[in-house]
Amino acid sequence: MRIKRVITTLIIVLFVFVASSTVAKVDASSQTTFDTVILSSQDDPYYALAEEISAAEGLPIFHTFEEASKTKPQFLLWVIAPQNLTEQALINFSLKMKDLPGSISVGIFSGQSLQDARSLWLRGAAHFIPADDYAIINGNGATQKLDPEIIHNNGNGEEYSTTLTKENLLDALANKANVQISLEGAAGSWFDQHGNITVRAEDIPQLDDTVILHYGCSTFRPWVEYSIANACIHQGALAYIGFIYTSIVGTRFGDYTNNGLLYTWENFPLGHLVQIQNQAAMQSYMDAAHFYMLGDPRIYRQSEMPYTMIRDELIDKIRIMEIGDLPAGLIPIHIPDSAHYEFVSIPGFASSSMDSKYFNRKLQMMNINNDKFIILENPTERITIELREKAPLFWQVSSNSVNFLDAVIVDGHNADIFLIFIILLAVLLIVRFLRKRIHKKHLLFGLLFGGLMALVTEAYTILRENHIVVTNAPIDSSPLYLIGIFICTAYGLMLYLDADSRKGKIMAIVVANLYSLLTVLIFTIGLLIKLIMLGNPLSIDKAIYPWLFPLQKLILGTVFYSITYFTVQLGLMKRGILMKARNLSGGTS
Repeated sequence: MRIKRVITTLIIVLFVFVASSTVAKVDASSQTTFDTVILSSQDDPYYALAEEISAAEGLPIFHTFEEASKTKPQFLLWVIAPQNLTEQALINFSLKMKDLPGSISVGIFSGQSLQDARSLWLRGAAHFIPADDYAIINGNGATQKLDPEIIHNNGNGEEYSTTLTKENLLDALANKANVQISLEGAAGSWFDQHGNITVRAEDIPQLDDTVILHYGCSTFRPWVEYSIANACIHQGALAYIGFIYTSIVGTRFGDYTNNGLLYTWENFPLGHLVQIQNQAAMQSYMDAAHFYMLGDPRIYRQSEMPYTMIRDELIDKIRIMEIGDLPAGLIPIHIPDSAHYEFVSIPGFASSSMDSKYFNRKLQMMNINNDKFIILENPTERITIELREKAPLFWQVSSNSVNFLDAVIVDGHNADIFLIFIILLAVLLIVRFLRKRIHKKHLLFGLLFGGLMALVTEAYTILRENHIVVTNAPIDSSPLYLIGIFICTAYGLMLYLDADSRKGKIMAIVVANLYSLLTVLIFTIGLLIKLIMLGNPLSIDKAIYPWLFPLQKLILGTVFYSITYFTVQLGLMKRGILMKARNLSGGTS
């Protein structure tokens, strides 16, 4: 009798186990939509953490990205040991993400040890960033146009700055809840070469649920032994966000004084902010996501949305939303059931489309399932947002034209590199004039044209300074850049007018475009070195983007100077001035 009971009990237990396992398997493998899912391989050393999270939060575990993505989650929690979180694993993951119709907010739970990864999950379990105080750390190497400093805000709206030193940086890291860093980076360090400052993984102090966003290059590499990202998690960070590879100056929303996570809220958490930055990179220089987060993507700062919805209505297929009570800064806006709208416009401020060819620092967007998420550099307390299914044709033409001109005219980054060439051209110009190889009238016309080009460039920069959206880097005119434009275009016209052969005219066009030509050559050499050394497959398809502006400038300059120089030559010939000048100077080839 006792044996029968034992056998019966065992059968019942076995039946319950099989039934429960079958139900769990159906729930996890079906294509039912889940808001949050866990991704982890069963043979991963950290898989036990995935099971713990699943049990605690009631979330399904998937063992492949393909299975997880079929359920159309808003959030994906990737539990993985650092030795499995390799560069190739992230590349493969990013390329799979790229093929999705929308985005997924991804948070990675990893660390130096299983305990570090578990602690990271527990710190974010409340899904709440605990404080408003923050520090924004800017180094000179970030743009070559910023004064190195640390901007502090204690959460009460009052700001003050301190000098960028290693001691001040570590102090801000230890005492602020949110830290945004724009320094150069590597797998195991942050650094500012101009200030001779280096922070290594072993320098990281004890952190108190700190959120760290690092916008420099290549600091998100948890698989390396000396990873500074892992060090921050080990020391108590709530989240660490950084780039796998190179980040390009000028391709992040807002400016270098905005704190992007300050107004994150429940429907627009930090993970969404990370994915919008990826969207910005993919819209410009990168072919797939390479900005990643260690930590829970569901964490946010504000308990409520940071604005008031005044109206939301549909008029002639245009969805019009009026929003009020907006604070200053980067505002995350969630628009339900709007993923089918391709074009977003905020009249009088900014417009963009999902397939725009240019980065837009004022307005970025992405889709997750049926919803649209917008990050806006807010200019006022009240705005109107208009959503259209397609971008108007006139806007496409005008926007692309203006962005193109902004990209190619407002330039001058690192103009000091070309000082030697500018000096050389100036010396050659003086020598040719002293040897009477250039006629005085050619010299006069060249100087007038060079002065006009420098003046037009400066005027355009001043007029467009507050309206340029293709870069978030500070806009100003380098005097050296203007001098270079003056000398190159002036000397180019002189050579063109004095040339008797096609070869001489081509050389004149080359001289006029010297700045852009040298920029393209230098960047191309850098590109080849990076591709040879890194073999970075994520950036190969769009590797030309950092060189796109000078390349466009070179092409536009070649066409412009060819037409302009020819027109000037033709006009002078009709008036008999050019022939007389050539007869006096003897001409040159």
